[in-house]
Amino acid sequence: MSERDRAPNQGQRQSQRQASQGSQPPGGPQQPPQRGGRPPGGGGSLLDRLREPEPKRYIVGVTGMFATLAVATFLVVLLTGAVGGLPIVPDGWDQASDSVKEGYQKGYINAILNMFVFTAPVIALGLVTLAGGFIGSRMDRPRNEVLATAATAAFAGAFVFIVLGIFLASTQYSNVSVSGVGSGTGLGGNAGDQSVEFVTLLLDGIVTGACGAVAAAGSAFFASR
Repeated sequence: MSERDRAPNQGQRQSQRQASQGSQPPGGPQQPPQRGGRPPGGGGSLLDRLREPEPKRYIVGVTGMFATLAVATFLVVLLTGAVGGLPIVPDGWDQASDSVKEGYQKGYINAILNMFVFTAPVIALGLVTLAGGFIGSRMDRPRNEVLATAATAAFAGAFVFIVLGIFLASTQYSNVSVSGVGSGTGLGGNAGDQSVEFVTLLLDGIVTGACGAVAAAGSAFFASR
């Protein structure tokens, strides 16, 4: 092959090498992103990652849901006492005095409040378990972040539900020591004489939140498998 023919061939090979090198990004080939779209090697602690938009959205959403439920429960009791009434009445209701009717009505409201106070921890545990499963099935992130998000949301939501819900409910208890009716509370005294033990209420909220965090994390774990 003559020098005149060899020169164009060398130029073509050099152009091909430059084209192949230019197709790769600077610094070599990139690694594919990890689960959740975050590039590998992302720094920050787990607490920092919980402040990112997606985990924060779930945490705020679950907490807000429980706060809304607590307020809605309070409104049900408030409006039932103001507008509604006792749906089932004893015999001779029409001949009963107004004071007796009022006593039965207040006793009915107190019974609703007692049912809420006694069952609030169980309600919270059931709802946070469902919320944890939802978070586990929807979040596309590393599993430790999914579990931490579910546990944090469950703790915050259950704590708010217990503390806010029971505190609001306590404002609606009535003294129903009316002749022929009794206190209607089942707590060994007049409902109007009761007061909230805030330290105990906070401890109840913490305990329920901690147990709810465990339930939500377990539910998220199985939902994300």
